[in-house]
Amino acid sequence: TNSQGAASGVTGISDLSIFKNDDACGPALNNGATKVIPVFAEAHGSNGYMLQATINSFSSFYFASDDYSVLPLQLITFKGEWKNNAALLQWETENESNTSEFIIERSLDGSNYSQIGSVAANGNSSTKINYSYVDNNAASQPAAVIFYRLKLADQDGRFTYSKSISIDLKNLLDIVLFPNPVKDKLNIRINNRELQSITLEVTDLQGRKMFSERRNINPNESLEINVKSWKSQFYILKVLNDKKEVIGVMKFGKM
Repeated sequence: TNSQGAASGVTGISDLSIFKNDDACGPALNNGATKVIPVFAEAHGSNGYMLQATINSFSSFYFASDDYSVLPLQLITFKGEWKNNAALLQWETENESNTSEFIIERSLDGSNYSQIGSVAANGNSSTKINYSYVDNNAASQPAAVIFYRLKLADQDGRFTYSKSISIDLKNLLDIVLFPNPVKDKLNIRINNRELQSITLEVTDLQGRKMFSERRNINPNESLEINVKSWKSQFYILKVLNDKKEVIGVMKFGKM
C-alpha cells in the first residue's frame, strides 16, 4: 500500500519510479510531476527495493507506481464521529476539477472494505467545499471499531482512496467486562450514574443476535449474563439506552 493506505500498484521493482514536483515541499504528487529515470535499481532484502537517481533542482520527490495517475482534487480533511446513534462522516476538498463522486466504504477489520453509499461531487471549484455522509447502519454492525475510507472518483473513470479513519464505539460509555475471556458468567459494570435502565444485546461476529434483555442499573452493582452454554468464540456486547440508541460496545471472548 502507499502512504494513504491505498493499493500502490507496485508488485515488483519494474513498477516503481521516482517523481519530482515542480513546486518545493509539495504535500502530494500533482499533474506537473516529472518522472526521474533511476541510474541504479535493484531488489533489497526480501521485501524492499533500492533506487538511485539525481534530482537536479530543489523540489519534493516521491516513489510511486510507474503508471501513477493523480486526480485534480485535494482532500483537506476527513473525519468521523458518533452522533445521534449513527456515524457522521465529514470531509473538505479544494481545487475540484471534473470530480464525479465520493464513494463511501466501510470495514469492520480495517482491511476489507465494501461500498455503503456515495455523495455527488461539486465537480469544479477552486474554493473549499464541505461534504458529509451519515451511516445509519453503523449501530447494527458487529464490531466495536468501525473503519471508513473515501474513494475519490473522477469523471473520466480515474480514482484514488483517502486515508482510513475509525470510530471507536468502546469510548462511548465506560464499560468493564470481567472475566474476559469468560467461561460461565460474564460480569458487566457500567460506570454511569445517570442511567437507570438499559438493554444488553449480544451478537456474534456475523451479526446474529445471541442475547437481548432489558436491565435496571444500580450504583456499584455488576450485571451478569450466563454464557456457559454458548459456543467458544468472540462476541460483541452492545449497551442501548431507553431510546434504543447504542451508547457502548465491547468485544469479549468465550472459552
